[in-house]
Amino acid sequence: MTTKCKTKEVTVTVSNEKALSGMSEKERGVLLCMADKIFSDLQVTFKDGAPVPAKGKPADLPYALLLELCKTASVNGALQTVSNAGAGQYWNQTDTNLAVAFTQIADLAPQTPLEAMLISQMVAVNTAIGKTMYRAMLPEQTPYGKESNMGYATKLQRVFLQQIEALQKLRGKGQQTVRVEHVTVNAGGQAIVGNVEH
Repeated sequence: MTTKCKTKEVTVTVSNEKALSGMSEKERGVLLCMADKIFSDLQVTFKDGAPVPAKGKPADLPYALLLELCKTASVNGALQTVSNAGAGQYWNQTDTNLAVAFTQIADLAPQTPLEAMLISQMVAVNTAIGKTMYRAMLPEQTPYGKESNMGYATKLQRVFLQQIEALQKLRGKGQQTVRVEHVTVNAGGQAIVGNVEH
């Protein structure tokens, strides 16, 4: 489904027309024109590993939001992406893990399925960094345990920085600039001075 908003044309990848038809005009407008902000206004909660609607909302709305967040038409694929991000956030609280992971992925507003997968991994790595740093700082932690956990956290932070760079490249923001300081043009040669774009 595609709609024209004030500044740009927005395509929603939700394949479930029933979910869209069950929404109020305001909800459809928000979903279509402000997809990057919808997730902060309409949180998705989970019960037994599945998204559940808020009171008074259409039953398919959380699925539509989940599919739009992960830029996929596959509910299983979207649930797997969110589940991967939520792994280990709160032990034995799967539904809380999923809700928190959903929100964290939404905060980074993936634009493609690949971005959604990368952001899912970024959320998982960020969680692992926090957990290893927490373990390093436990009062009863041994000196070896502190050093080991801080080492793991440092390695994970490097991975996280690489993931940020990868996301920026996917979004076209990671381009490098090459500056030529010295050019020699021999007799009969040609040179161009100025910007050259391909």
